[in-house]
Amino acid sequence: MLDSSDLIVTVSQVHGLKMIEASGEIDMSGAEVFRDAIDLARQEPVTIVSLRDVTYIDSTGLGILVREHNRRRDKGGRLLLVLPSAFGPLKVFHITGLCDSIECFDDVGNAVRSATSEPAPPQVSL
Repeated sequence: MLDSSDLIVTVSQVHGLKMIEASGEIDMSGAEVFRDAIDLARQEPVTIVSLRDVTYIDSTGLGILVREHNRRRDKGGRLLLVLPSAFGPLKVFHITGLCDSIECFDDVGNAVRSATSEPAPPQVSL
């Protein structure tokens, strides 16, 4: 567990995937803790970041997520965000269009299913 005065971040495994869970405020004062947690999962091809318990996120936190998403995308990896739809402070992801480029899910189960599902085999017509 990593923490600052207003942010607690845990890194764990869920169904074989690295998961980062943040709780509290992701702002300039907690950015280093959040970035350190992201760095711990850097070698994983797929990482889930749960922001279910985040009460505030500023441009510093958004920037960390966007940079990590871009880095992973360029290397063929994925960053999956869990953003409960009813959570007010995180609607910035939808307003800014970040959920159009970063994969966003309403719960951890849906993110896990997306990460672990096998693509359908190609259809062959005879």
